[in-house]
Formats: sequence, C-alpha cells, structure tokens
Amino acid sequence: MVFAGADFPASGLWDMLIHSLS
Repeated sequence: MVFAGADFPASGLWDMLIHSLS
C-alpha cells in the first residue's frame, strides 16, 4: 500500500495486516 507509511505511523502494523488479509 502506498499510504501505509505516508499516512499511517505504524507501517509495520499495516504490513502485518496486509499479509494477514491477502
């Protein structure tokens, strides 16, 4: 996701979330 690190402070959390949903 492009807005993972731009808008979200916890990019690491997003990464884990995306990997869990994908």
